[in-house]
Amino acid sequence: MKKITYLLLIFFLKISIASAQDEKIAQKFWDGSQADNLDIPDKWRNESAVILFQEYNYGYEEPGKRVRYTKSIHKRIKLLDKAAVEEFSEFNFVKSFKVSKGFFDKGGNQVLGIKIIKPSKEEKIISIEEEAIKNDKDEYKIAIPGLEVGDIIDYFAYKTEEFKSDVFLFDVNTEILSDYYPCKQYVFELKTTKDFFLNFGTYNGAPEIEEVETKKRKERKYVFVAHDIEKNDFPMWFYPQVELPFYKFQLTYGLSVNNADNAYHNFLSKDIKEVKSTVTQEDVLNFFSYPNRYRKLKISKHLKKFSKKYLKGKTLSKEEQVEETYYFLRHFVLTQYIQPTIISKLDVKNTLSPFDYYYQKVGGRILVPSTLNNQFKFCLDFAGFLSANEIPFELLVAMPKFKGGVEELISIDEVELLLKINFEKPIYISYYDKFSTLTANSPFLENTEVYALPYDNKKKEISDIYKLTIPESKANENSSLESMSVSFEDNFSTINLDTENVYKGHLKSTQQENLLYFFDYVEEDNKRFNNPNYFERILSNKKRTRHREKYDAFLDKIKKKREDYMLDRLNNSYQFTIKDQNTEILDTGRKSDSSFLKYKCHFTVENDLIKKAGPNFIFEVGKLNGDQITLDKNERDRELNVYMNFPRSYASEIIVEIPQGYKVLGVEKLAINKSNLYAEFVSTSKIQGNQLIITTKKTYKKSFIEKENWNQLLEVLDASLDFNKQKVLFEKI
Repeated sequence: MKKITYLLLIFFLKISIASAQDEKIAQKFWDGSQADNLDIPDKWRNESAVILFQEYNYGYEEPGKRVRYTKSIHKRIKLLDKAAVEEFSEFNFVKSFKVSKGFFDKGGNQVLGIKIIKPSKEEKIISIEEEAIKNDKDEYKIAIPGLEVGDIIDYFAYKTEEFKSDVFLFDVNTEILSDYYPCKQYVFELKTTKDFFLNFGTYNGAPEIEEVETKKRKERKYVFVAHDIEKNDFPMWFYPQVELPFYKFQLTYGLSVNNADNAYHNFLSKDIKEVKSTVTQEDVLNFFSYPNRYRKLKISKHLKKFSKKYLKGKTLSKEEQVEETYYFLRHFVLTQYIQPTIISKLDVKNTLSPFDYYYQKVGGRILVPSTLNNQFKFCLDFAGFLSANEIPFELLVAMPKFKGGVEELISIDEVELLLKINFEKPIYISYYDKFSTLTANSPFLENTEVYALPYDNKKKEISDIYKLTIPESKANENSSLESMSVSFEDNFSTINLDTENVYKGHLKSTQQENLLYFFDYVEEDNKRFNNPNYFERILSNKKRTRHREKYDAFLDKIKKKREDYMLDRLNNSYQFTIKDQNTEILDTGRKSDSSFLKYKCHFTVENDLIKKAGPNFIFEVGKLNGDQITLDKNERDRELNVYMNFPRSYASEIIVEIPQGYKVLGVEKLAINKSNLYAEFVSTSKIQGNQLIITTKKTYKKSFIEKENWNQLLEVLDASLDFNKQKVLFEKI
């Protein structure tokens, strides 16, 4: 159901085809042109389903002073087995509509249509209004009654919206041609008027678009058609845009500005009539060396104030100045505003906005740091600081590796910006989030080729460009370590487990997002920069007390939410049921690159993992290593290369207290060693006093593995599964 749900969520559909206009829209899709498209090629007879026809249609028009955007998807699918019938027996969507661009001007129109064609060619149109059932909030589902093997389901989703704007970039549309089912025919059509720039690229063997003539003088139309597209299972550890045929495009509208100003907003063709299919190195240089962008950089007033307040009088190296400034900006723009944001959403009576206690006057104007809250403004702001302190740097223009290479760039919206600071050992920094540390960049930029634009501090400009590759982190830099102690109570019926978990590198950032809440780090940042928190800014004791009570009550709810989350997390992490748990954060891992996320957890297991065997007990100790990756037969037979986000390692140390009056047998089976060029799993075990001590370590050494070497990775995955099956015997002495 994932594909269907995702498709319909895009459109924010309404649940009926009722008006005459809606009927007219339906006729565009069900005009009879596909009436004879009923059969499938012999080569696909054993497939679960076959897409007979699918069409993606886009329209960008400029009627008067408004912009009208339309999008539709039409699919016709033949169901060949019970699995396909089940897959298409329910549609999910939301009954709402939002305009995401420009200024809302006129109500949009959204239509969904579904019909079933029986093998006898009898057609049944599903009554959306009658069949839709409200699920939760604004979510709906439609059950398709009477669906059978051999049926054809024909559905479309259509939306249109109108709004006002002078200049803006529409979202980049990206589509993979492959689907979970093979496709007989794939049609793409795009209509636009003369006031739109078009950037369009096709990759990995996708068809090129062709411009076709239309009867309207101001209209332009582009199409392509593809046939016999094989299915793809989209396995784990795979980047579709690196290997599969796909296309992407973006339109830029600019009615009231000249061509020079248009170039300020995006990588555009010189002639609006020309389709821009590639962004060259020269285009990138011209964009970022554009007047008033990265020329004559100056330090911003808030960073100048920070330098005087926090850096003056301190003996700091250039590297230390950069580090302190980065963390100040993270706090200045993000974390200091978390408390007032929460207060603003609570039911507190106040004549002032909570943010009024924070806004500062700089240079005669009120500074709202949220205006710095994007990667372009961050890089410009930080570059001004670097330039003022004569610290050499380069601007890096990158694209995440799962989107392909930087040479496949077509839009400024795809760009990821970084700064390479040229110390003796260069460092790479990028836009911060609540948890980021100085050089903790996105793993999706590692080992990618990027454009580098050095800033000339003498000329105060960017005038050169070249390519470099961002280094890739190593597995031991992205690691986790779980230290677990295990003890038994009540004649083995209760198991107490205490863990301490440590994460670093890219594994740290993932866990921070899941585990940390604002109360874990807001005060940490306030103290670091001697910045009063929200309550210290309120002069009225009465008001402060009232706000604090509301705030603390909210904190109690959030802390309970984390406890519930942790219980679910533990139950999903192990192959046994956790009863109780308590978690304590020891270190947020946000202070520097060298700080780790640390937390400890206590939980219990009852009447599980232990089986009585006469006077002895069998202990499924291998399951303490946590749930491991299990692949079915289809997943094991892989024909695609492996793309992991980054190298990484997972280690554990398990210390089991041996109950008095027992000894442990079968320890030797816990020692496993499977290692190759791409991955490894190593476990050891020993008896030391009254403790059984077990260590495990699973390492993914490479982020890319050729499909020919997939079996070597499988060997390691199987070894970790074998460990989880191991048991030891507590034998009565």
